[in-house]
Amino acid sequence: MTATHVINLILYFWQKIEGLDALVNLEELWLGKNKITKLEGLENLRKLKILSLQSNRITKLENLGTLTELDQLYLSHNGFECLEGLERNVSTSSVV
Repeated sequence: MTATHVINLILYFWQKIEGLDALVNLEELWLGKNKITKLEGLENLRKLKILSLQSNRITKLENLGTLTELDQLYLSHNGFECLEGLERNVSTSSVV
């Protein structure tokens, strides 16, 4: 069986990130233009390199500490007041 490395779920109107726990080899996750309000359900995606969450309803940056391979994080068009919580993601080179 081939491992899934990229998932594109743009415009699926997700309100919650769920059902991705078994995708431990996932490297890219595109979740833009949904209705996601909270960062959760990503803890097992430790090989994730790109996470796109633009145009959602997220207000707090949290639960990303296990994503130590994360290189690119796209967060524009959300409701963040400040971006804190990436201290453990030392390999993240791009936050947009």
